[in-house]
Amino acid sequence: MRRSFEERKSKKEFRMNIINRIKDLTPKERARVIEEILAQKYTIPYSTKDEISKSTIYRWLREFRENPDAEAVLMGKARNDRGVVKVLHEKQKDAAKNPNVRISSGIRAQLCCYLQVRTPKLSLNV
Repeated sequence: MRRSFEERKSKKEFRMNIINRIKDLTPKERARVIEEILAQKYTIPYSTKDEISKSTIYRWLREFRENPDAEAVLMGKARNDRGVVKVLHEKQKDAAKNPNVRISSGIRAQLCCYLQVRTPKLSLNV
């Protein structure tokens, strides 16, 4: 699902709240605080999960330390392949060409455009 800038920003703020608690601690103190973080339940923006894994916290910390751009650090990535069909299987290709297969006309037109074939007309004789 494509997230708006504001949604991505709210996720970044949540991540930064976690990272700000541990970024300047010694390794021993950081391990203790991370265990406390893992024991808590959270309301994570735009997520159904309520817990954070240890590997996620360390990944966020690594990204925070490695990224000099304060605006982009911990900001969710925007997908650059949205709407691009990577690979169509033969079954999908056949479905796009067959007017009797039930798929939306918009998707059928996109598939036919991808396959460079004419959009088949739906027959009313069913």
